[in-house]
Amino acid sequence: MRSIVVAFTLFAAAPPALAQGAAPVDMTQVTTVTGVVKSIDPKASTVLIKHEAIPSLRMPGMTMDFKASPALLRTLKVGQKITFQMRVEGVPEIVSLTKAKAKAAR
Repeated sequence: MRSIVVAFTLFAAAPPALAQGAAPVDMTQVTTVTGVVKSIDPKASTVLIKHEAIPSLRMPGMTMDFKASPALLRTLKVGQKITFQMRVEGVPEIVSLTKAKAKAAR
């Protein structure tokens, strides 16, 4: 009975990709992501972004906080669409970004 409990505990604690038999995800890689800025918290050095799915990390689209330098935060506005490069080493962090170009008025 004890081995069943240990096996279940190990399986339950495994990351979803490993539990499904997939190869592990490299969480130190830099990944490009597109999303919309929802809020900015300069004191915490974070930005809340509603982002699209990130296939390379097997992550669905969602709204979440990302760390960012104060210099990057100063360039952002709520509601702005951005494409950014993020690195995940503990807390997801934006390492660079580009803003979507505004559509020309007709």
